[in-house]
Amino acid sequence: MSKKILIATPLYPPDIGGPATYAKTLEIELPKRGLVVSIVSFSSVRHLPKGFSHLAYFFKLLKAAWRADLIFALDPISVGLPAHAVSKLLGKPLYVKIVGDFAWEQLQIKIKNNELRIKGFVNLEKFQTEKFDFLTELRRWVERHVAKSANKVIVPSEYLKTIVKQWGVKEEKISIGKPILKNINLKLKIIGEEKGRKIDILKYKAKSRYRRRLGFRPIYSRLKIERLG
Repeated sequence: MSKKILIATPLYPPDIGGPATYAKTLEIELPKRGLVVSIVSFSSVRHLPKGFSHLAYFFKLLKAAWRADLIFALDPISVGLPAHAVSKLLGKPLYVKIVGDFAWEQLQIKIKNNELRIKGFVNLEKFQTEKFDFLTELRRWVERHVAKSANKVIVPSEYLKTIVKQWGVKEEKISIGKPILKNINLKLKIIGEEKGRKIDILKYKAKSRYRRRLGFRPIYSRLKIERLG
């Protein structure tokens, strides 16, 4: 009998982003290897208020997980936390894919928006050993708890493996995603720059008339691979 894998993903086409592309690729490729794949996307409940959306997603996962042999969460928080709860409730193995430190990323946004009394950039290594505001510490606890409870944690690089080990995850539980290119010489040429879609930032203060709208268009470099070998 084919093994059934339930993929919990924060994004799924027509959403745009790495998790959406990765989830779709798994949906296409894994059945070629004799596996049965089902997908539950957080996008289906994203319109709900925070808290309610995670609760609704938990019940969607719970319903789908009865028939699954393994749950694979593509992040440790938005889908990772509900997947962790379902895994514990049903006794299903949980694999978690971690491509960054979400708590650290959100802290950088707060610093940039002057929401915290922190000056300058806090690098990822320094973040692992220092304490910050309540919400940042809550996010940190969630992602670390989910990672430590998972049967397997998948990361994209040796560097991120060292970070996840600092979370208390045992080294034997951490796998680096494959394929990995080793001893490769890559020659790139910048052939131009272009502006991306405008990103709007809205700031307001409750019980006041303070409203501020900011926006910018990120600049991307267009690269050409001239040599790979």
